[in-house]
Amino acid sequence: MSKNISSIVVMMQSLEDFKKEIKSKEIYISKLLEEKRNNDNLKGLLQEFIGELNENLECPIKYGMLIDPVITPYGTTYDRVWLERHLILNKNDPMTKLRLNKKNLIPNL
Repeated sequence: MSKNISSIVVMMQSLEDFKKEIKSKEIYISKLLEEKRNNDNLKGLLQEFIGELNENLECPIKYGMLIDPVITPYGTTYDRVWLERHLILNKNDPMTKLRLNKKNLIPNL
């Protein structure tokens, strides 16, 4: 009978060790999932930042990257070449429709 008791004690100890191992793995998996969520959040923030950056670097006339950015007195940034082309036929700011002279353009670097 003492052999049976010692076998039960060994089995109980093995069970306790197994429970500790499972708990340790649960904690590890939980940390991995949290890290993945953080990475997903960071990825989303980076994509949002890149989108905003692209919007801020895009000329509202040609919808392309600003090469030689200039800002008008009204606060809008355009690519110089495209704005000057616009001003040949139209003497106003394309966004505000207010009068605009090429001499009032300021480099926006």
